[in-house]
Amino acid sequence: ADISTNVKAVSSVTATASNVNKWPERLRSLDNWESYLKSFEADISTQSYSIGHTIAEQRSQIQTRDDEARANGEPTGYVDLTEYYFNLWQNEDTGLWEDSVTYASINGLMKIMALYQGLGLHFNYAEKAVNAAIEIIALEGYDAHGVEAEASTFVYNPWCAISRIFDCLNKQGDGALVTSLRAKLNERAAELIQISTQKTVRFKKSDGSYGFTLTTSHSHQQGVPTAVPGTVEGDIDGAVCALDGVTSNMMSALGLYKKLTLFAPSDLLIFLDEISEMTHIEKEIPANSEPVDFESGATIPQRITSSITGGSVSISDDGYDGGYALQLDTVPDKGDAVLIASESITPNSSCYILEFDMRFTDIRETSGMQIVLGNEMYILEISINKNGTMKFGDSSDYSPPMISNSFNTSFNALEWHHIRLEHYREQDKAPMTLLYIDDVLVGTSTNYFGNGTASVSTPRFDNARFYAKFAADFTLLLDNMQLTASDAKYEDL
Repeated sequence: ADISTNVKAVSSVTATASNVNKWPERLRSLDNWESYLKSFEADISTQSYSIGHTIAEQRSQIQTRDDEARANGEPTGYVDLTEYYFNLWQNEDTGLWEDSVTYASINGLMKIMALYQGLGLHFNYAEKAVNAAIEIIALEGYDAHGVEAEASTFVYNPWCAISRIFDCLNKQGDGALVTSLRAKLNERAAELIQISTQKTVRFKKSDGSYGFTLTTSHSHQQGVPTAVPGTVEGDIDGAVCALDGVTSNMMSALGLYKKLTLFAPSDLLIFLDEISEMTHIEKEIPANSEPVDFESGATIPQRITSSITGGSVSISDDGYDGGYALQLDTVPDKGDAVLIASESITPNSSCYILEFDMRFTDIRETSGMQIVLGNEMYILEISINKNGTMKFGDSSDYSPPMISNSFNTSFNALEWHHIRLEHYREQDKAPMTLLYIDDVLVGTSTNYFGNGTASVSTPRFDNARFYAKFAADFTLLLDNMQLTASDAKYEDL
């Protein structure tokens, strides 16, 4: 059936009262929203988590846009279009949005179920989706992609997905199916609870707390510090997922609605007593971390995350004797990004350093990218030409009006280069940045984020963001990525 006919023809009246310009471009018309949804079609079968997250985060906007259109006599159907395309893309063999049952595809199921739950969408192939989630809960080793439960969310997500599926089915009048599926789940409850417990315990740290990852702490969550970088201690994100998150969703999925109490009032008294006896603890941040490489060729390290809205991130052959690198593929009009998080940055340092190797393997459009240090401390600009050349510069903001600077020298973008940025922040002095390429100093700059507005951002060098500009279309390899800090001063060079 023609979705444009079935969904978008609900109303043919265009009202002048609605201020559509207040909405993002994608939500200014049904045609725009349909084009936006279609832009994810090619990647949904491999990136269901990131795409599910992107759309689910907009669910209140989608509903509000429909409500406003209805009130103003405009064509409605933003929710219906969303339901149509996600139902269209759902894999009828797995009940998921990907072909195989893996941790990644179940993580995607969990995210997409938030969309279905929030907008009241009709969910299909529920039995297959629940069976797939149970398969991952019962998995004690590596999945079909060679991935194990490497984050506490990997234990939480399948239980959460099942709980959300049951909620959706109940709301759409399929309570009998919930009863049937829950009965099968309860038959394996003892086994699944035991395996989930074994997986969760792996995230327990020596101090009794729980962490997000197996080997390090999740030092920041949504921009808020949660643990000392580089330490192996618990963090709030990991603790909530591993304890309350897993158990509450497990109870909901099993139909046990009495809340499981993990702590009694006496535990609070013990905790307060322990706190009162404690003296000040000075935690040492470990020495500078090792560079992040991708030589395992299997999984992307936890310190590397991405924001993908159309392109993709994967591990690829680096072109040297069977080595590997991180590959970023972009598409136009999306703005994909890769972020490396720090494990061991000393606060209040005077010198912040980013190092990495890079090589473009395909430049499909003359465009550019920005590399942003930490908390908007500094923006390195890279201009990329279809002829295979690139130039470096910097800017004081993301878009005009801004103060720009160019380092002029041109480089072959299709060859490997080692990039080193040294950004100096000394009290009562303007920031100073040195750019080294292949160990040769090619530029010195006094530019910084906020230049021209007398606003010097507070240093927080816990990450670096590699952002492909909106019109970018290229394939980029990154390797040996490292963030470090020191007490070195520019005046001592």
